Amino acid sequence: MKRAIACVVIGSLIFAVGCKKETAEKPEPAIKKLLARTDIVLVKHFYEEQTIKEDQDANHPDIRPGSLSMEPIWVYEPSKEKSGEKGASISLVTSWIWMGEGYSLHKEGGDERTAFLDLEELRDLDNALDFFESDASPWREQVKTGHVEVTFDSKDNFDASIFHSKGSNTDFLYLTVDGKSVALNAAKATELQKITRDAITELNKL
Repeated sequence: MKRAIACVVIGSLIFAVGCKKETAEKPEPAIKKLLARTDIVLVKHFYEEQTIKEDQDANHPDIRPGSLSMEPIWVYEPSKEKSGEKGASISLVTSWIWMGEGYSLHKEGGDERTAFLDLEELRDLDNALDFFESDASPWREQVKTGHVEVTFDSKDNFDASIFHSKGSNTDFLYLTVDGKSVALNAAKATELQKITRDAITELNKL
């Protein structure tokens, strides 16, 4: 089974860090495949959803920040709890703004995307975030020109990428689902790790 991956990218060159970069088509998460079944009865448990948001741009107060929410899920067929699937849904909403006025008032942005991570992928994301945040990680020192990007990819088109530019004191965290992204200060990787660990803890109780 293909595992989620975390890789370091410098320019167009990819350095594998404790992972293998694969180009084969990604399999779907087991929890997503089970939720897509239509020929069976399913019991679905949904647990507390937690959200992280982009910072409000002080220069553009009319723009609503984008966000990413994580909701732990346990799914199984009746009387088959042990063979059920555990994981989380990832819901991403891009930043948006109201444009026009009167009858021409309309919303721009606010694209919504959803992905699913199995419990094992949540653990992989937690490990990747350890690497993102660790002061002992050497990846920032590898920046000679341009920038370095460290990326975690999941099966279901969710990825988390942290960017560090040479000479910059600020890193950025990009969370992407199916090509749509929210941009966060890299310090929010700690917040993402907290909600990831909370989801893992909740699912481990089951």
